[in-house]
Amino acid sequence: MNSEFFGELQYEENAEWYTCNFDYLGLPIELSIDSENEKVDLKAAENIINALVSRNIEIKEYIEQEYYPLYKQTWAPILFKASRKNFKKRLEPNGIVIYVTGELDVYFNDGGLFKGHDVVVRFDKEQGFYNARLSG
Repeated sequence: MNSEFFGELQYEENAEWYTCNFDYLGLPIELSIDSENEKVDLKAAENIINALVSRNIEIKEYIEQEYYPLYKQTWAPILFKASRKNFKKRLEPNGIVIYVTGELDVYFNDGGLFKGHDVVVRFDKEQGFYNARLSG
């Protein structure tokens, strides 16, 4: 499947979703779009991505609020100390998964803050972002 916005999307039969790599905020990221019967609403996915771009700073502030205290207490003493400002700067998006249910996960590279664990923020239509977790 080809999209002007996303480029070439490959269908992964085992996962039942389409994937592609595309430029997001100047960074190459992997996008996965869950599908039902190989059908995907690419315009809806494009609208979701555009909404995420406009909320990138807000999302990083949410991660900071949820994880900076844990980082400072647990990882900073053994790795390196990052200020709150530097903490947010180190977080870079590296993946997005859009689910058929309307939920989505945005993955952030931790920039070494959590020994290589991604920070994942979960969104839904009603609540916006409502959960952050470490992954990997």
